[in-house]
Amino acid sequence: MMNRTPRRWLTALTSVAALSLVLSGCASVGDSAEPDAPEEDAAGQEEQDQPDQADQDDAAQDGDDDGDLGAVPSAATEHGGFVLSSPTELEPGTAPDEVDLEDLPSSEEPGVPSGLRPPEEGEPLHVVIYSDPSCPHCADFEEEYGDFLEDELDEGTITVEYRTMTFVDEQNSPEASNAFSCMAEESPEDYLPYLNEVTQSFGEGLSPEDLAEIAADDYGADISNCIEDGTYLDFAEYTTEVAGEDQIPGTPTVYAGEEEWDGTEDFDEWAEEQLAEHAD
Repeated sequence: MMNRTPRRWLTALTSVAALSLVLSGCASVGDSAEPDAPEEDAAGQEEQDQPDQADQDDAAQDGDDDGDLGAVPSAATEHGGFVLSSPTELEPGTAPDEVDLEDLPSSEEPGVPSGLRPPEEGEPLHVVIYSDPSCPHCADFEEEYGDFLEDELDEGTITVEYRTMTFVDEQNSPEASNAFSCMAEESPEDYLPYLNEVTQSFGEGLSPEDLAEIAADDYGADISNCIEDGTYLDFAEYTTEVAGEDQIPGTPTVYAGEEEWDGTEDFDEWAEEQLAEHAD
């Protein structure tokens, strides 16, 4: 099929056990190409790596210098995400038709990201996932918990909003994020499985041609022009900048309602606890 050449350091990371997912997060492209061993805190837990602030500042400055407004997918939220109400359905978008890196939404409550949905009686619990398609721990998260999320979506107990950041790999992450937006626009019913498949393929260094080929071969969706044109690259940058404003420390970062998963227990078990509290 495709000739995909793994990058050495990413391939090495694929051997990380799923347990490491709950103890660490992904480093930014601002760190060395060969990832250092995660530091451990006093309790013996690995610290979550953070996006490099200098990279975020540079990206914001690039957007300021450019001055252009970028196109936005019709199903996007003003916080840079896509909300799934079922495994095959996206909620209508709430974002403006164009994004401006000089006009970012901000949280009204310090320490709490913008756009979280407090649990409402009788409503599904809203889950927000900050992910990066080049993050190995995000790949682990999708492999370990993707079926759980799909099952809960299918049962109507949750909604899921993916906010795709692009700080891990300065080339591949934005290209994959753009492809996710292209799929959300062209074939929203395939957005979730496509995101899941591409994220789990992080170690293969997917090219734009590969991203288009996966969409066509596996989902019958033609997003080649959208990918080639980089239609939603500005939106990918916007999502990352909004997450930076909200001080998201790394990926994966996950919220249910306004509660953050701290990684000390399996996500599905923690989510079940949040669902039980929500039902009470």
